Amino acid sequence: MYIDYEHRSLLWPSDKNDPPSESDFQEVINILRVLHPSEVYIHNVFQTQYDKSFGTQITAWSQSESYAWHKYDHPEKHFFIYPEDNFSETNELLKIFIQYKDINYISNAIKYYSDSFYVNSPEMSFICLCICLETIVPGREQLSFRFRRNLAVLCSGSEENGKKIFENAKLLYTYRSALVHSGMSKKDYEKFDLFFKYAQFLSSRMIIEMVLHNVPSIEKLDKKITELGFGSKQKISENYKEIISNIISWLEVSEYKLK
Repeated sequence: MYIDYEHRSLLWPSDKNDPPSESDFQEVINILRVLHPSEVYIHNVFQTQYDKSFGTQITAWSQSESYAWHKYDHPEKHFFIYPEDNFSETNELLKIFIQYKDINYISNAIKYYSDSFYVNSPEMSFICLCICLETIVPGREQLSFRFRRNLAVLCSGSEENGKKIFENAKLLYTYRSALVHSGMSKKDYEKFDLFFKYAQFLSSRMIIEMVLHNVPSIEKLDKKITELGFGSKQKISENYKEIISNIISWLEVSEYKLK
């Protein structure tokens, strides 16, 4: 039906007698974007009816135009891609995300992250990602320092990686401030795609770690992080188990070069 059919997949309920609702599909799509930072959307919703004589028939269908491609010069570079080796980890994280979706600060982070995909302005999309990252800090006191330190502790697996994330988060916060408050020069805009992609990778990793630790409030998470150094994220909560759904984006969080 579509010229770009190779980039489309059909989601089909495993039990036709108890199919998920459209909101269930949307929720899973939002989580998939977190696990695999990329552009993935529901384009059509089909209503079907089963008859023993004729099989499954499409009775109605609707089309969504909620995706926003005009903010990208090369939208094909943002298509949904995930490493197939991590398929089981993706399914495991999907179950965990749905179970713990009602923790307020995690829900807020996912909301702002998801909003970044629905605005058609690259700058506003970037701001949504930065707001998502700022949910790591309760209140406004010492925001710049605590922002980058909390992210570095939460998302690093070693002291060295923590230092890299700390430095990158500092550059990201400075860039965000220039965009919002000071105005951007042409030279600054040349680096926009670099900062945008890193904000997306870092937001993804932050949300995953928040969900895995499952600390009930941002104040308690902040207190735990403050007590620890880089590379000690496993101590934030008991029974923590690292799950990596996308090794590419996970590595980029500490190896990404913004300079």
